Amino acid sequence: MKYCANCGTPMEEMDAVCPNCGTINPHYAGKKKSRRPVWAGVLALAVICVLLVGFLCAGTGYRGVVRGYVRAVEKEDGYAMLKLLSPTLVDGSGLDADTISKYYFLTFEETMDTYENRVGRNVRLRCEIDDFETMEKRERDDFVDGYEAMGYDMSGISKVAEAELVINAKGQDKDREYEEDIVLVKEHGKWKIWDSNLVIRW
Repeated sequence: MKYCANCGTPMEEMDAVCPNCGTINPHYAGKKKSRRPVWAGVLALAVICVLLVGFLCAGTGYRGVVRGYVRAVEKEDGYAMLKLLSPTLVDGSGLDADTISKYYFLTFEETMDTYENRVGRNVRLRCEIDDFETMEKRERDDFVDGYEAMGYDMSGISKVAEAELVINAKGQDKDREYEEDIVLVKEHGKWKIWDSNLVIRW
């Protein structure tokens, strides 16, 4: 049993104020204050963790890389594609950044022109990952050994995966789908594009 510090009236610990004079119960207020910051802190920490994981995955996860690739094709952006490519692949090619970027710009420009002819102007691309499979160790080792034999430094490659994409090209007249197989590598903890193969789906 507690007593009001102001008038001495008996009070329960859970009484917020004195039933006689209305003075605030310091014991109740103390308990209330001690609980709120703990739960608020835990909740805030959980939200921050979720947002951080989402941000990191968006940048380094294979889905983020695939989305970036589709945007690069749509915008005919060779420099954006260059950032998505494996540095090992770029270094091993012996080509400078401008040459690689120009190659992808011309490739993407031709791709978008083709789809504009098929579906109409103002083409927009939407992509779904139909399948994503990481290579087993033996297959991965064969992949790495093959490129090492050609002089590539594959020491930073920890995983190799194949993704099957279904990309919808929608224009002002109609829309069509095409399939694309992409080889991705996990290089120094980040997924990067290694190769792609476009197949039109009629």
